[in-house]
Amino acid sequence: MSHFVQFAPAEDNLKSAAKSVIAVNRAAKRFNQMGALRANRRRLEEVTAIKNKRTLRNPGIVNNNDRHVGSVSDVDGVQHFAESTKGGQSIQDIPFMTEGLAYVLNNNKINTVAQLLAKFIELNDGVTEPLDICQRFLHWLNEITKGTVAEYGDVEINEGYERSVTAKVAVTNIMAHYADERGLISDGWPEGNVYEFF
Repeated sequence: MSHFVQFAPAEDNLKSAAKSVIAVNRAAKRFNQMGALRANRRRLEEVTAIKNKRTLRNPGIVNNNDRHVGSVSDVDGVQHFAESTKGGQSIQDIPFMTEGLAYVLNNNKINTVAQLLAKFIELNDGVTEPLDICQRFLHWLNEITKGTVAEYGDVEINEGYERSVTAKVAVTNIMAHYADERGLISDGWPEGNVYEFF
């Protein structure tokens, strides 16, 4: 005869332990979600305060008098961007990009120049005129920014034109020139000074 008596835990104790584990997991998940929401709210507040501030990081050449280059002026860095920027660079490197527009694009999982270029090219059905592609791209930008910090916002073009356009129009034209520089737009994109098309 055995001297050891084995006691099985009560079924209620198992259920209560399982319930408390589930409750702890749910609380931890809610806590993480609240932290992410707070961080998003803080970022939105920061962006709202500076939403129309340009994030231009690559100002171009101003009054370069090199005798081999001639006199060049690219105050906003548009030509520099079209010719030199790599696809993996941040969308904040795009001339005339604003904090608000960059924020909305980031929320739409567009973080790099290549990703934005891909969206621009996606709107080309092979027979569309380049200016039609620009209209479609601008329409898409207007759709994703509706009701956001990037819905409105103008930028000043500093290339002597003393003119302001919406940041979305400026970015659309910049992306068209960027695509054209890489041969991604079929014939039909007007030649000339980038600034003439704003």
